[in-house]
Amino acid sequence: MIMRRTIIAALFILAFVNTVQAQNSWNVTLSGSIYGLFHCSDVALYGDYACLACGESGLKIANISNPVSPYIVGIYNTPGFAKSLVIDGSLAYVADEYDSGLRIIDISQVSNPVEIGFCDTPGQCMGVDVEGDYAYVADGKFGLRIIDVSDPSQPLEISSLEGIEDVLAVDVDSGYAYLACYSDGLVIVNVEEPYNPVMTRACDTPGAARNVTIADTLAFITDYNYWLRIIDIRDNSSPFEVGYFQIPGGGVFDVAVSGIYGFIVVDYQGLKVLDISQPSQPVLTGYYGASVCLGVEVSGYYAYVANRNGLLILDCSEAINN
Repeated sequence: MIMRRTIIAALFILAFVNTVQAQNSWNVTLSGSIYGLFHCSDVALYGDYACLACGESGLKIANISNPVSPYIVGIYNTPGFAKSLVIDGSLAYVADEYDSGLRIIDISQVSNPVEIGFCDTPGQCMGVDVEGDYAYVADGKFGLRIIDVSDPSQPLEISSLEGIEDVLAVDVDSGYAYLACYSDGLVIVNVEEPYNPVMTRACDTPGAARNVTIADTLAFITDYNYWLRIIDIRDNSSPFEVGYFQIPGGGVFDVAVSGIYGFIVVDYQGLKVLDISQPSQPVLTGYYGASVCLGVEVSGYYAYVANRNGLLILDCSEAINN
């Protein structure tokens, strides 16, 4: 009798969870997931693999060739707290927060990733982007650091730009570094001469800028409790806000852009898909509810979401073909 009641209770809970999940999604479905990774805050794609920044556990690599059943194939435990990462070629550049700087990891053999170089930075190393022979590091209170990675086994800091408050993320495009600065919003830096970075202009946001993604002539800023802000950067000397998308009660952490769609992750609300064809009026086309979502990357119909407990692979085909 006890066993029967236990089974009935378990079935009831499962039905309840599935009902809640169904009520908390629209045009987006869960294809596959990996749980138990802990502190996953960022994701970057490498062919059939997803690379995850997993805090104290460092870099983890998942095989995503079958989105329904992803699985971990490689691990590299960095010395600090893997906060974010970017892939360039077969190298993963990991921003290893808590005084461990930039770690450069060869992932050409995904089952056996190997660190080949590192460069300490004076700050917390919150974010990184790579363009050409240079890595650009968002170094918290110590501004922007520019590191020569032409020889990834011997990376060398060549210049920096300080005096900018709390630089949390960076996206580099066509000779300009776009910084998400917690207190100052979007800060634009001319890095056409990497040895001599020059601040061009700032465009303050009403909240706390967490991340930045550049797509064509627009900068998408995740402004935490003040939602997603969209800034026109056609003239880098005079950026201005053209639109925003409001998310009541949620803190926006990351944004990815693919074509006319934006994909944002909101801490306790999950993934939201937006039609951004008219930047002044973004329109919600789908969402999937999940807790503590921190990073997102997109390929084809799929959104790969890093949340505090692992990786979610979400099918967004209905949201982007609506």
